[in-house]
Amino acid sequence: AQQGPGKTEDEVCVTARESPRFADRAIRNYFVLHPGCTTRPAPRVGNAVSGTITCPLDPKRAAGTVTITYEGVVAADGVEATSRMAFDFRPVPGALGPDEERQVAMATQAMEQVGIRLKAERTGECV
Repeated sequence: AQQGPGKTEDEVCVTARESPRFADRAIRNYFVLHPGCTTRPAPRVGNAVSGTITCPLDPKRAAGTVTITYEGVVAADGVEATSRMAFDFRPVPGALGPDEERQVAMATQAMEQVGIRLKAERTGECV
């Protein structure tokens, strides 16, 4: 199944044993951009969830990372979370032309200004 930003709907069955970890799992499955990403959920405080996900950039084009900071709330009927991205983008010398570097810089600045929202709703019992 397709995951990540751009995916509008998915269906997952969560058992009672999995439910305490569902919020962090849903957030990780949605926001992780690369297999090399690391997730650092913050300790849960009541129904609040938060943490960071750090992903490497394409090493052929740039050194650095993208860090996604998320926070949200778990309720009996679902999870809602919002996130922001922050880029540490350092082009590999010669990998991008001057125009491409400018375009990437503008794109990363724009992406840092946009929040991403995840909403998961309980729809019934697992079958």
